Amino acid sequence: MMVSKEEVKHLAWLARIELDDKELEVYTKQVEQIISYFDTLDKISLEDIHISQRSVPYSKFRDDVPKESTDNVLSVVKNSKEKFVKAPKMA
Repeated sequence: MMVSKEEVKHLAWLARIELDDKELEVYTKQVEQIISYFDTLDKISLEDIHISQRSVPYSKFRDDVPKESTDNVLSVVKNSKEKFVKAPKMA
């Protein structure tokens, strides 16, 4: 799929970035490549794939186990009061 320079200029405007002519040329080609990758993905048949099939286990992470950790956190911060961490005021 062809992407016009005007479309890339619009994308750059949305992203609030300025592109010179050389960058516009480079990014136009890159956006065309990205869209061609999506075109390739669109051609893949997913008819034999079931939603419940996964190539990797759902989660390789440990189960969350709640435990008291306030003392651990407070022991490593520079400035705390009671069970709160004191931080500098943000402007």
